[in-house]
This record gives sequence, structure tokens and C-alpha cells, in this order.
Amino acid sequence: MRTKTLIPGMKNSDNVRILFSDSGIAVYMTVKQAMNGFGKVSQCIAVEMALRALGKARLDPGVAGAACVGLCGTWEGLNVQVDFYK
Repeated sequence: MRTKTLIPGMKNSDNVRILFSDSGIAVYMTVKQAMNGFGKVSQCIAVEMALRALGKARLDPGVAGAACVGLCGTWEGLNVQVDFYK
């Protein structure tokens, strides 16, 4: 049986880097680990919203969607940068 994808447009095993620019903290983990939660509640919500926005951008048809490997913005009052790494 196939495992449910947590974020459409991403695999649960994709490696992501999550950077909170206000504090300068960078966290390296898989999408599944990020969705299991960490830190404060506001950080968890901000990371989930950022991952969902990145997944949505990757599903966009065309060259820009296929080439999208990162995203930054403000969610829950936190500046968050999310991108893929190998």
C-alpha cells in the first residue's frame, strides 16, 4: 500500500532546508519530519504553510513550476525560507 503524500507536489522523503531569518536558525530535515512538528506552535504552522506554498508552486504547469526549488515569505509573522537540498 502506498504512503500518503503529506504535501502535494513533494515526496515525504525530500530533503528540505528551513531557515528562520529572524533568528538565523537553519534546520535540515525531510518533509515528513517537518510535518511532524518541532519548536513552537507558530513555527510549526509557518513551516507547514511555507511547504504547502512551495508544493503548490511546483505543481504549477510550465517551466517556472518545474524549476521551483525554494520559496521565502512571511507566515504567522515569521520570515521563513524553505528550499530543497541534496
